[in-house]
Amino acid sequence: MVTITPTALRQNLYAYLEQVVRYDERVNVATKNGGVVIISEEEYRSLLETMRLYVTPGMVESILQAKTERPDDCIPLNEVDFDAL
Repeated sequence: MVTITPTALRQNLYAYLEQVVRYDERVNVATKNGGVVIISEEEYRSLLETMRLYVTPGMVESILQAKTERPDDCIPLNEVDFDAL
């Protein structure tokens, strides 16, 4: 993560935004009153999805349990009754 000042951000805004989008780099803008982090839309959406999974009751446990299952023990996708879920 690169840390810059607001002045540096203003002078090179497009270049920093391209750096965030193209290289998935985070940009920390340090101000007198605290910092601001610029992240890509893809990373932002990923963080929101991760938070949604963590706050869904039982989801973390379900994911951890699924990691221990063998593929042979699973139902083939074409046999799943999605209407019953």
